[in-house]
Amino acid sequence: RRAMASLWMLLVCANAAAALLVCLYLWLIAWPRWKRETRARLKVADDATVVAFFHPFCASGGGGERVLWKMVHTLAQLHREKKRRLHVVIFAQKGPKTPEQILAGAEERFGIDVSTGGGSGGGGGGSMKIDFVFIETELIDLLHAETWPRFTMIGQSYGSMVVAWRGFQTATPDLYFDTTGAAFTLPLGKLCGARCAAYVHYPTISTDMLAMVYSRRPSYNHDSAIASSKLASLVKCVYYFLFAGLYGVAGAFANVVFVNSSWTRDHIEALWRLSPAPTVLYPPVNVEALAALPFASAGGGGGGSSGG
Repeated sequence: RRAMASLWMLLVCANAAAALLVCLYLWLIAWPRWKRETRARLKVADDATVVAFFHPFCASGGGGERVLWKMVHTLAQLHREKKRRLHVVIFAQKGPKTPEQILAGAEERFGIDVSTGGGSGGGGGGSMKIDFVFIETELIDLLHAETWPRFTMIGQSYGSMVVAWRGFQTATPDLYFDTTGAAFTLPLGKLCGARCAAYVHYPTISTDMLAMVYSRRPSYNHDSAIASSKLASLVKCVYYFLFAGLYGVAGAFANVVFVNSSWTRDHIEALWRLSPAPTVLYPPVNVEALAALPFASAGGGGGGSSGG
């Protein structure tokens, strides 16, 4: 028994030492070299800060993309006003659209003109450059729930780390911003020497989900067959609580945390106990488009259907 215990302790220490050596190699050698190569390859100005966004589906036109493009638009304004020299890089899914088409689509879909902030590769006249790192579809597939019929949360989180790793290898930033809720990419960003920020639309796991599994109540994320089994419920409960703990540790690597609502803030505060206090930043809404609609004034004629 003593020999087995000693062997086990030796294996643990060897694995810990190997992990430490890998982290030191990345921190001291690999990441600095990749950062220099990034600035040379993308022709980043000496005084510019490279800001990378993790948003693989930025060309899909979904509601969550409005937050991304509004942030890029705001950074472009800061750059044009010479408040900060910036160079934006977006980790995106490889597809048929060119960078110019993606930027034009953002303006058409959301009314946010990011192309004037600098088209991909564009650079003259003080405009901010926007580059894309296109990630292969084979890696992007790891982000889809369908790829992980079991242990979906941990599978998708692993997939986000793989995708982010590919992005960091291609473009190592000074500031890393996750705008999709992929919290497990934050430790990688911190490891490469970047300051990290997160915008959380919806927590990957919530205290409501934990309570649902703990109380064995059937729900969308808790099948009735598992809820009816004490052993299966216990296994899932352990899995959920372990994942929640890892999720909280990942969130601790963020220097700044934004959330889209007070509901999300409450859950993030409960789960990310080691991270900075989250700030509620409501998603942007195109009120200008609503104001331009020809609404009839209250009590006035016209606009309503009249009987005749």
